[in-house]
Amino acid sequence: MRLAWLAPAAVSLAPMGPTAAAGLALLEAVAFTLAVRSEASAAERVALTALRDGLRERVIALGEENTALVDEAARPVAAPAAEATLEGLTDRERSVLALVAEGLDNREVAGRLYLSEGTVRNHVSAILRRKELRNRAQLVSLYYRGPVVAP
Repeated sequence: MRLAWLAPAAVSLAPMGPTAAAGLALLEAVAFTLAVRSEASAAERVALTALRDGLRERVIALGEENTALVDEAARPVAAPAAEATLEGLTDRERSVLALVAEGLDNREVAGRLYLSEGTVRNHVSAILRRKELRNRAQLVSLYYRGPVVAP
């Protein structure tokens, strides 16, 4: 199809009248335009095919990520320690402690409990002080394992 416009051009070399020459010139122009459009369509089709293939690969990757996240969410989480561990804490402090034990930072805990970050910080400090702990890691350990009893 690329060279389809050459056939009328070759015929145009033969002697003919002015009307036939004008018709042939028009035919050559149409054939050339169609050839150019055909090339553009083919290039666009190749580009769209590559784009489609890229999108398919991305959808497959996202599906695999989603499956991994679902599997992770379904994995059982260690149960909190006995209720004695949480003794002396208010209900709000217990909910803050549970979210801190999930690994959330103050901003994320505040977002989940509809509190300000400062309030969450104050609750964490109160829990640390009340349970005589030094940091959040000890809070998480306390939540899942219970108090450490010295021998």
